[in-house]
Amino acid sequence: MSEPLPHLEYVLVEHFGCIERVALTLTRLHALVGPNDSGKSTVLDALRLLGGIADPTGRSLAGADVQRAVRRVGTPRQAESLRLGFLAGRLGWAARLEPGNSPQFGWHRPTPRPDLAAEAQRIDQILGRTDSAGDAALRSFPRTHLSGSIPTAIWGDDGAASPLPGSRLVRLDPDAMRAPAQILTDAEPLAFRDERGAGLAAVIDAIATRDHEAYSAINRQLTDLFPALKGIHLTSPGNGAKALGFRLVAGTVIPAEQASEGMLYALAFLVLQHLEPVGLLLVEEPENGLHPARIREMVELLRRLSERQQVVMATHSPLVLNELEGEEISVVTRPEGRGSRAMRLSDTPRYAERARAYRNGELWIAYCDGVTEHDLLEGIQRDWEAP
Repeated sequence: MSEPLPHLEYVLVEHFGCIERVALTLTRLHALVGPNDSGKSTVLDALRLLGGIADPTGRSLAGADVQRAVRRVGTPRQAESLRLGFLAGRLGWAARLEPGNSPQFGWHRPTPRPDLAAEAQRIDQILGRTDSAGDAALRSFPRTHLSGSIPTAIWGDDGAASPLPGSRLVRLDPDAMRAPAQILTDAEPLAFRDERGAGLAAVIDAIATRDHEAYSAINRQLTDLFPALKGIHLTSPGNGAKALGFRLVAGTVIPAEQASEGMLYALAFLVLQHLEPVGLLLVEEPENGLHPARIREMVELLRRLSERQQVVMATHSPLVLNELEGEEISVVTRPEGRGSRAMRLSDTPRYAERARAYRNGELWIAYCDGVTEHDLLEGIQRDWEAP
């Protein structure tokens, strides 16, 4: 197997949706937590766009994605633009997208690699520069490049690969997963049809055809979670489609329409580990539909996935946070009249002291207020809100 790709260590997003400016320090497995409407989903959308733009193979980003991102900015104030930057391994990268203008990109690869704080400052400098001098300056390219691939020159003379070979956003929806789907041809990669998990039946059928051991493993893991199940039952309703069902130990076959949402969510997560790998897997509320006793298994599965691809999730579940370290959690808030802000849980005031009394999920619940997380962040919020 190939070595795991460098993961995003630092990400800067400016002027994207509700985000004015947010900086994130990420780990290979990372969770975003915070109040409703704080910007967690918007951060995932920005990371998805970033993962696609930074993919020099052009597999994951169509020109329409860039157009949608620029439209999402709305009517920006004078001189504003969507800005994205990241640090991964020995690569620093930045992009600026201004409505009506050509996208600009910049890159640098420090040797030797400075510390993360210095690197983060350098990304800020890249985004702030407008001249073309030096290899760290932003460069302009026609928008058409984004519908294919980014010029090799951006990645250096040695043709260094991007640390982000594509991104995948998962916002599972039971109705989408229940629906029959056209079979995947041999040439098609193992992937859901969309972020909702559409095409689940076709993906499972393809796994059964291409890798019987993987299919058997999925069945075994699913029946371990749901002892009343004997296994997955696929049918062919016609017109080249596959439909999902389940066979019970008692012999009864139930169609996906009658299956519980928890069973569908669990199956989709088991399938995730067999999809074509991407550099950045983004998961919205992975706890949805799962019994609390299954949260640990789900996080353990995502942690295994994070060994080969970075996993960033948005969650409201203290049980998910209990399975993570403090540096693997970022608290996202959106003070009134300001854009989203983010801080690692381990960097919040008195974290070491509080962590002796609470697990991470209970710490968050104990000190959050559901609006600005004031008691958790204490005086920090005032600094963020200062003009």
